[in-house]
Amino acid sequence: MLSQNSFLGITEIDLTTASSVASGGGVDNITLTPPEGHVYHVESLYWSIPGIAGSAGNHKIGVLNATSTYYIFLLESLGTASPGIRNSTMIGGVSEAPSDENEQVKAISSLWSSYDNELVFRYINNTDANQTQSRGLRATCSVYKQVV
Repeated sequence: MLSQNSFLGITEIDLTTASSVASGGGVDNITLTPPEGHVYHVESLYWSIPGIAGSAGNHKIGVLNATSTYYIFLLESLGTASPGIRNSTMIGGVSEAPSDENEQVKAISSLWSSYDNELVFRYINNTDANQTQSRGLRATCSVYKQVV
């Protein structure tokens, strides 16, 4: 997929969002899409979801490729907790897949995104209150020229 001389550098991409996500299963999809002809390899990931004070239910975060319905990883948390990813490991979850911290780091460091198969960072609000707070998301990525 990549030639030996295709490395172009490292970039930090801020995908923080402040849009409201409806209660009862509202979804926020954020895509990581490199410029055409390039691919991103995620080196590290920071993702922070604020808890929803006084809420019942849960919320989830997960990553998948746009051309797939299978999650690469998934984290579920109580609605009042603040799930996230710090130093490429999951925190604040009641259910984590993968559950082993070393496997989490491997899963996150295996993330690749291309122009025609971008990564989707998905937040699902299954609480009884809208999520109105800003959700921090930053990815540090190596950038490569895509060889076809």
